[in-house]
Amino acid sequence: MQQGQDRAKIEIARNMISKGYNKVVIIELTGLSEEEVKKLFKERVN
Repeated sequence: MQQGQDRAKIEIARNMISKGYNKVVIIELTGLSEEEVKKLFKERVN
């Protein structure tokens, strides 16, 4: 169950990144760690 929730949060964060949300807002709204969100931003750049 937790793993599914984490995947959903990551997918939501990816969508937020594509819509231009900043890191702080994504962290606050998804509950992901700063490190996790930084990784997602790096993925987007590559």
